[in-house]
Amino acid sequence: MLPVRTFAARTERVVGPGVIDALLGLPFAVFVSRRVEIIGAPECPPILSKQAMHCLVILCGGKRLLIAADEDQRSHTIRARVGVLAKRPPPDCQMHDGSTALLDVGVFLALVQRNGYAVRDVLVALNGD
Repeated sequence: MLPVRTFAARTERVVGPGVIDALLGLPFAVFVSRRVEIIGAPECPPILSKQAMHCLVILCGGKRLLIAADEDQRSHTIRARVGVLAKRPPPDCQMHDGSTALLDVGVFLALVQRNGYAVRDVLVALNGD
């Protein structure tokens, strides 16, 4: 198993269901832009792609993220786990780094896919409403 490195990041744009462009923070106040394929995000049927994109925009759009990727990924596109702060993440969708407030975006997208990407599910997890 390869060592995992975590980066503080911010979403630049949502590219597709399960893919975002993010600005990753490196040491010494250096930032790099990377395309991130979210690990755990399910394949999206074309008929649901607009709903999936909408959910991903609500989850990650303009937000601060935590990105956990293998250290030796050097290409422009990386595969990584993505976490976002949430008030009530479902227990099986939490990132296990000691914080219960981090929602694992890939696992959560797989969960909401079963409900047809219902926006209400996303809002409840993020805001606790």
